[in-house]
Amino acid sequence: ALGDDFAIYRWIDAVWGGDMQIGIEAGIWSVFNMNPHPNIGGGTELVNTDFYVAIPLTFAKDQWSFRLRGYHISGHLGDEYMVNHPNVVRVNPSNEYIDFAVSYQVTEAIRLYAMPGAIVHSDPTYPWQPMYIQYGTEARFLGYKFYYQKVHGTLFLAMHWRNLQQLDWNFDGTYRFGYEVSKLQGIGRKLRLFVGFHHGYSLEGQFAKERTHYWEFDLNYGF
Repeated sequence: ALGDDFAIYRWIDAVWGGDMQIGIEAGIWSVFNMNPHPNIGGGTELVNTDFYVAIPLTFAKDQWSFRLRGYHISGHLGDEYMVNHPNVVRVNPSNEYIDFAVSYQVTEAIRLYAMPGAIVHSDPTYPWQPMYIQYGTEARFLGYKFYYQKVHGTLFLAMHWRNLQQLDWNFDGTYRFGYEVSKLQGIGRKLRLFVGFHHGYSLEGQFAKERTHYWEFDLNYGF
């Protein structure tokens, strides 16, 4: 997975003493099967690649922050996957979304957030019912400043849930626990090493309506 969030313009004290910012986000994530069966073409199998682009408008004041976002996600089966699974019919999972997120920093350690949204357009080969909601929390604790390296490290626990109309509002959860290190406490880019668990539905392209669960081990650098 690779992506970033680019700030385009920020208004200081835009309204009510808060700051407003417009930006652009983009990302790509791919899934590979390192040992596919069958393996007609030989080698590693690219299963699926998803592409994401968004225009977020954010506003923050004190412990509150808000984001209005329009975004696009599309998924594409890998060539090797289609060669190894000739009976699979490729569709075009391509959706445009709009959502509104509200975040509240309860304490320095705990944050809560929720974001209702809607799919405003989906490709007719892979249609979706429009409504969904996402919400979750994150906590950081046992922070420590490494003075020699001039970095700050802390344990973190993050929990994220989704309920989608298309999936009968069933719970879909992702849970992560690990350690992060950054130059500055609370802000800036971070190096994270964590273990995670996902139980619910796939996050990958045209597999997104299929149930799945898995453990993950991640090394991540970013926000």
